[in-house]
Amino acid sequence: MMRNKDRLYEKIREINEREQNVVLSLVCGSQIVAIHFEKGMLSAANSNNPQFRLGVYMKEAGIINESSLAQLVKEARRQRMFVGQIAVKKSLIDIDTLVELVQEQAVQILMHVLQENYEIRSVGKQLLEFYIPARIDLPHLLLLVARKTLSAFPIAPNQMVVLKDTSSLSHLPWYPEELAVMGLLKNPRRLREVQSMTGLDESQMEKILSVFNTLELIEVVDAPTEDTTAIVRREGFPFDALVPQIPLSNVSWEMESFLNVNSFVSEQFKTLKVRMAAIANERPAKVITVTSPDSQAGKSLLCANLAAVYSRDPERKTIIIDCDFRKPSLHNIVGASVEPGLIGFLQDDRLQSFCYMRRLENLYLMTAGGRASDPIELLSLDKMRNFIEFLRSEFNTIILDAPPLSPISDAHILAGFSDGVILVVRSGKTSYASIERAARNLDPARVFGVVLNDVPPLMFNTEYDPSYYGETGAYPYGDESAPSGRRLKNYLEI
Repeated sequence: MMRNKDRLYEKIREINEREQNVVLSLVCGSQIVAIHFEKGMLSAANSNNPQFRLGVYMKEAGIINESSLAQLVKEARRQRMFVGQIAVKKSLIDIDTLVELVQEQAVQILMHVLQENYEIRSVGKQLLEFYIPARIDLPHLLLLVARKTLSAFPIAPNQMVVLKDTSSLSHLPWYPEELAVMGLLKNPRRLREVQSMTGLDESQMEKILSVFNTLELIEVVDAPTEDTTAIVRREGFPFDALVPQIPLSNVSWEMESFLNVNSFVSEQFKTLKVRMAAIANERPAKVITVTSPDSQAGKSLLCANLAAVYSRDPERKTIIIDCDFRKPSLHNIVGASVEPGLIGFLQDDRLQSFCYMRRLENLYLMTAGGRASDPIELLSLDKMRNFIEFLRSEFNTIILDAPPLSPISDAHILAGFSDGVILVVRSGKTSYASIERAARNLDPARVFGVVLNDVPPLMFNTEYDPSYYGETGAYPYGDESAPSGRRLKNYLEI
């Protein structure tokens, strides 16, 4: 006889596979829960139980106190907006953290439903639109639940652990620590060996193995009875198997050359790529730093779209890295969270770089990983230089999205790591004085060229939006009013 828990999972699986827009209503006595789905993905969950309201999670995370929460709820009702939307508007929280809270709310409600044995009451049409949907498919949901329901994973000293299969793991948003363990468990290993190679403590290892075991990703095998003297071949970079993929539905419309390969905008980036190829015939052009004389020139959008065009080439492995620790923006363009990213990799000596990467089809990327109080010190580390040299051996094209040249000097450090620099100038925005200053500060021999951005379209190119490549964002460099990027602790940090 099928239990309520099994019925619920089966119904969620059916909704997910059919990509339905529905609301699933569940009841247990007087308690009511509504789980909302958009195109089969869990977008939100709410309950008439006040302990599961989003504001409660914001308070528990230390984002607001009780009095501030009451004021926030009052203002949300007055403006007919969501509590999370008001919190973002008032700069109390950033988008990434709000997404985490919405997902946490949905998972906690689901776990409560499973524990209390709720029954399915009805499946109706989804009529609501949410400010920030959770966007959780069934595999992601199972991962989140596994992280909340940890259990012991017994293993004898003479046994080893190995991944069953890595072919279907990259679609999930793994933490760097989880990816590091996966990378090692492609071959059978003893736990003490994995722990030594990753630097994870015993508690973290137990939690990760519990999650893998719940998801049936690992198995225990007996260790060899005798030591072997066979030579073990060095394994290559586990790109496709492990680096998490970003859902295409998350990608911003601004990434035109990725979403619409035949558009007028895409053709302009293809032309830029051809001109870069001509330069590469004369001198190295593998590592490219993209910067601008000052802010809001559209360099980050140019970086992302140029990288997307490069990634379309067969046999070309391309990566883009957001090196702007003051005002990161790549994550917004590609639809990813700002963490994990470059900052985490530079500050952590335990884990390999692939643990901090993600990808869009064939385009690999590393977001900034947040904001840093000491960006120049981080970029000046030998680890950063060594990282770029490592990427040269693994990728055909490496694009570094650097901060503007003025008023900071981060871009000069990145220019020293690269083969050359592309300077982005925005028509009608960048002043002649800024351009002259940039020209004096850059070595002319290292400048690949200048891209004039935001040029008014010709008469027949009416589909082009002249404001399209202007960098948006309300927070210029040095503006302390920008959201701090408060991050919730994950299950390995508790």
